[in-house]
Amino acid sequence: NLAASASAGDTFALRIATRSFLTLATPADSVVFSMTPIVTSISEVQTVNTVTVDVSSSVPSLLTQGLSYVMLKATMTVDTGSAQLNRFLVNRTGEGINGDVSAVKVYSDEVVDGWPLNAAVDQLLGEAPFIGAQGLATIDIAATTLAAGTPAVFFIVYDISPSANPGDTIGASLSNAT
Repeated sequence: NLAASASAGDTFALRIATRSFLTLATPADSVVFSMTPIVTSISEVQTVNTVTVDVSSSVPSLLTQGLSYVMLKATMTVDTGSAQLNRFLVNRTGEGINGDVSAVKVYSDEVVDGWPLNAAVDQLLGEAPFIGAQGLATIDIAATTLAAGTPAVFFIVYDISPSANPGDTIGASLSNAT
């Protein structure tokens, strides 16, 4: 049985080098190995957990060409153990086109004050353009560990193109990446 205190990511294996490592209840019984040592493959402890994402936005109703805006703030928590986050899928919403946004960026809130984005302190994790007719930006990031009891805050930022179409509406939503 695996101890309840085993942490996600711990690894273990079984190795029996010789028959002297085994004790039999009846001395008349014997142990015969077809080969030695007996070694299992390495197994990793995993936990079943749930990541909760609380999304909020305070985007102004008018955006200026050539400027950057925090479109979403995503606060993520995990209920037990830990979870690895390695990608954000951001959907373009509204009547705008992909070209209205020159880059979609993800920042980690390093001060964990929740607001506002401070590009001098908060860490840029990755960026990507919108692609396809549906306007999806796939932003791969270095694996980030979410730990139970420690909220992580991320900012989804749009760089509005200097040539964005006046009158277009633009928004953001996150997709569930499993």
